[in-house]
Formats: sequence, C-alpha cells, structure tokens
Amino acid sequence: MSVQSQTTNLAIRTATEFNVAYTRIKSINDLIGNAGQLTTRATSTLVAALNGLQTDLSALQTAQQNATSISDGTTGGTTTWSSQKTQDMINAAIAALVNGAPTALDTLKELADQLANDQTSLGSILAALDKRVRVDAAQGFTALEQAQGRANIGAYGAGEIGNPDHDFVTDFNNALTQA
Repeated sequence: MSVQSQTTNLAIRTATEFNVAYTRIKSINDLIGNAGQLTTRATSTLVAALNGLQTDLSALQTAQQNATSISDGTTGGTTTWSSQKTQDMINAAIAALVNGAPTALDTLKELADQLANDQTSLGSILAALDKRVRVDAAQGFTALEQAQGRANIGAYGAGEIGNPDHDFVTDFNNALTQA
C-alpha cells in the first residue's frame, strides 16, 4: 500500500473521528462554564481549574525568568557563560580542529597548496567526493547507488510514496460530508 493510499485512508478516518468528537464536544459544552467566570481557584468547573492553573504557571514563569545567571562552571538552560569563557571555548575548538597539525598545514590555504602540489592524492580525494550527493548540480547514479543512498538516509523512492501532488484536503472534505 503506497503512502498516498495510506494518507488518504488516514484523512477519511480522521474526518470520521472528527465528526464524532465534534458531536460529543457540543453535548458537553454546558459543563465547561463561562469564560467570564475566571476569577477563582475553585475546581468545581473546568474554567475555575484553568484559572488556578494560570496563576500557578505565571508564578513558575516569573521564578524561571529570575533564575538565569552567568556561570562559567555549568552548562544549562538557566545559565550562560561569560564572554571570556565563550572566547576560551572558541579557542579550544579551533585548537581541537587543528589537532596538532604541523604549522605548514594548519590553515585551509596551506592545505589547498599542498593538495595542488600532490596530484595523486588530489585525484583520489576528488574521485571519492564525486560519489557524494551534491545539492548544486545533477548527478548520474546507478539504480543500485540510488537505492543505497535512500537506505542510508531512510528515504522512500517515488514508487513507495505515490503521487506527491495528490490533494489530501479534498479526501478529508469528502469524508466529512459522507460521515
């Protein structure tokens, strides 16, 4: 069964359930209460309970906003690093990227010059790069290479997906009128 037919079935089933839920919601609407009653923390109605929840959420939000601070010793959602710690981390990342490379090869320019002077290595690198999926130009892959590429990233082929231009909104609307 294609993704298209599965999605069509989902749209029809969703519309049917939507109609059932809509009917039930209309029947319990009187139990919810009037939004104008949002003045107490009583839980006798849903509106009163929501009012109490809103008060609690506001207090929690205020506490969370006041909890943020600068802390070079920890990383978390309520702390931030100082500018010095940030710069130190950038410098450490650069050092890790260079990773003890000799001075003659520790910049992109130096690496480019070395590759230009060593055509054998450059040819091997270019051949390997040629088998990588490009986003800036069309490529010719065999069917086996295409299938492997899709498997590597968990993608489906056109035959498995169905018609990408199918109008699922029409399916949904048709199902609403038939339920």
